[in-house]
Amino acid sequence: MSISVFCPIKNEAQFIGYSIMSVLPYVDEFVYGDGNSTDGTIEIVEHIKNKYDKNDKIKLLKGVDCKNFTGDYVNMFNGLIKACMSNYIWFLHPDMVVCNPELIPFIGRDGGLAYWVNIRSFAGENLQTEIIKGRTDKWKTIMRNSLGIHYYGFYGAPNEDLYFNEITGNAYNYIRDMDNYPYHVADSRLNIQHYCECKPLERRQEKMANILHWGYGFKNKEDVASMVVIHPRVTLKAERDFLGVFEFKPREDLLPPVFANYREEFNEVLQKSGHLTFKL
Repeated sequence: MSISVFCPIKNEAQFIGYSIMSVLPYVDEFVYGDGNSTDGTIEIVEHIKNKYDKNDKIKLLKGVDCKNFTGDYVNMFNGLIKACMSNYIWFLHPDMVVCNPELIPFIGRDGGLAYWVNIRSFAGENLQTEIIKGRTDKWKTIMRNSLGIHYYGFYGAPNEDLYFNEITGNAYNYIRDMDNYPYHVADSRLNIQHYCECKPLERRQEKMANILHWGYGFKNKEDVASMVVIHPRVTLKAERDFLGVFEFKPREDLLPPVFANYREEFNEVLQKSGHLTFKL
């Protein structure tokens, strides 16, 4: 069985190199659509492609930027899915690092339609704060590349997910419990560390503003701005919010070794190309 990683990306230089290197030997294809990154993302991906990607697995589509986070974003997303040539597709964010990639070759051996991954989420620019409530610990991100597979919901929408048109038709209901899908979703046994809230403060604020505007329909900029600055995913303080209950704790383990293995190399790439480096 073959598997394609895919994801739209924009200004992901902080983590994308580690994400790729954590799975490169085990994945058959990477399909990235870059939305005109300016932080060194392209330089990192091209460096990996030139130095480590001997089998030409990485496909970087440049200038794939969306005008909005609704219809345009959905069309762009589904264009990336159509570009995937493998038996299975994997929506792996560029800020996700896989800790046990040796299990990837087992995906699809049972002929399954979908698999969830097990996720630990982290916050803070030093990567030393774990989000223990407020983010999912299971996410259905690996699916068979058939049966009308497509993306729906747009960025930040409550029903954002991958759907099989031939099974779910035009019903786009997000399901939290893996047992309630109209098809079997299996445990991939893959363990992922998601550095979702580890980006600089401005990036966290920008992301939350987009979620509130596009996903939850807040149109007034002043209302959005006032909610952004107090949201737990921005302040990283435990509290209840209308988007959920958030709790945090200090990290209790070391960073995955992929960071130590490539930190100096990736920072050198960024430095040579005139971009900011990251401590991590």
